Amino acid sequence: MIGNRLTNQLVEVIKYTGNYTREQIERMAQKYSNSLNRHGANARIEVVLEYPKKLFRSGKFTKVGRPIIMFDPHDYDGAPVEEVDTFKSSVSAFHSFVEYFVFEIVTQ
Repeated sequence: MIGNRLTNQLVEVIKYTGNYTREQIERMAQKYSNSLNRHGANARIEVVLEYPKKLFRSGKFTKVGRPIIMFDPHDYDGAPVEEVDTFKSSVSAFHSFVEYFVFEIVTQ
């Protein structure tokens, strides 16, 4: 609740399958984020990468229009991620990724 206004959140999920480089994923997500920002959306975006063996690694939620923050195995202190060389832009190592959008809806 903000003052006398009720806030709700709407979550939209888009899953992509195919062969993508990290650079392609980041470019696609940033394009969507920038478009939502231009249209005045009050939202945040998170990109989740699927690594081999069904390991999913999420980036950080970022406000639309700001630079996307994707998972970086170099900054990660959890279970090791085998495919660190997926950072090479010429390697289409990701066969799936998900974009989560959280929209803030304010009603009177």
